Amino acid sequence: MPVNTRTSNGVIRELALRHTQGGGTVALYWNSETEEITLKVKNATDDFILSGIPKDSALDAWNHPYAYADHVLKTGREHFHAAA
Repeated sequence: MPVNTRTSNGVIRELALRHTQGGGTVALYWNSETEEITLKVKNATDDFILSGIPKDSALDAWNHPYAYADHVLKTGREHFHAAA
C-alpha cells in the first residue's frame, strides 16, 4: 500500500516501490504542494536520492535508477544526493 506523509510543504505520496533481488529498495515519491518528484535508492552498497526529476522522466528514473543517476552526474545537474 502506498505511503503518504504530510509535511509542512504538502503531502509526499509514494508513487511506486519495488524491492530488488539483493534486498534493496527503489521508491518514487511526489510532493503534492511543490510537485517535485524524488527517487530514493537504498541497498547494501548504495544509498542515494535523486530530486527534481522532470515528470516525463519519472518512469525512466524508476525503471533504470543507476542509468538515470549516471546521466544526472554527467550533465552536471545538482539533484543527486548521497543519503546520510
